[in-house]
Amino acid sequence: MLAKIRLYKDGSGQFLPRPVDLMRFNEEDIRQRLVDLGYDYNSDLMIVGFEDWQIERILTLEEAYRIRDLIKSAYSGNDFLVCHMLGNHSFSIESILTNRYAFLSKDEEEAMIEVSKYYDADTLIRIFRKTNTWVNFIVAFVSSGELLNTSQGFYFKVN
Repeated sequence: MLAKIRLYKDGSGQFLPRPVDLMRFNEEDIRQRLVDLGYDYNSDLMIVGFEDWQIERILTLEEAYRIRDLIKSAYSGNDFLVCHMLGNHSFSIESILTNRYAFLSKDEEEAMIEVSKYYDADTLIRIFRKTNTWVNFIVAFVSSGELLNTSQGFYFKVN
């Protein structure tokens, strides 16, 4: 989780010389290193992206550490799903932090069979009737955020 950090002081900003591994270093470590490099301890810090994930996204340092904690706790250290959501700018940081997803299947039919276990038959029939096609039926769940379609398969919102 190599964060590209930009520091701000009195309206001007500059990047830190190298990305910082947020999995290894806490905020105090970062701020102490700032002092060692001649910067003000109280500079405002913003994350502008993650080099190792090839993602450019602006987050506060607090949000970045909350993302780190989410990866560690909810996803057992696997960063794939969080990277997918961070890279897809339609997911807000708050949405990423509050929603949990579980893997269903790589196969869309198997995934939708699993999804159907969470809905009554009447609801599923109404959704399918409104969408008219199998593809639109799946897209309806993806568009609502209930289902994620990733390169590794389908994930379902479980919270």
